Parts: sequence; structure tokens; C-alpha cells
Amino acid sequence: MNNLDKYPDLMSVNDVAEALNISRPFVRQLCLTNQIKHLRIGWLYKIEKVDLIDFLQKSKNREG
Repeated sequence: MNNLDKYPDLMSVNDVAEALNISRPFVRQLCLTNQIKHLRIGWLYKIEKVDLIDFLQKSKNREG
């Protein structure tokens, strides 16, 4: 995972996909299934960096 410091506090789907090295459609799917907290502004999904970090920590805890 890339260092999140270089990303804005309010991240786009593209930012999250790049940071986690996953596809943009998968990030959108995480939003649509409410697995990651997000804001929806029209057609745009925005993810706060703190919510991304929370999602990653919860995912890590589920793995063991």
C-alpha cells in the first residue's frame, strides 16, 4: 500500500484505487455495499481518508 500522506483528506475513487492498488469498479462496489463509509455527491463517491484507514484496520482485524 502506498503512503496515504500524499492523498487529500477527501479522496476520490481514483485516489483510493491507486492507494490500495485495486480497480475503480471495486472501490465503487465497496461503497455501494456500504463496506466503506463514503459521501455521494451526484455521481461522485468521496471517501474521507480517516474512513479509509478505519476500513483497512477493520479488514486487517477480520483476517486475524
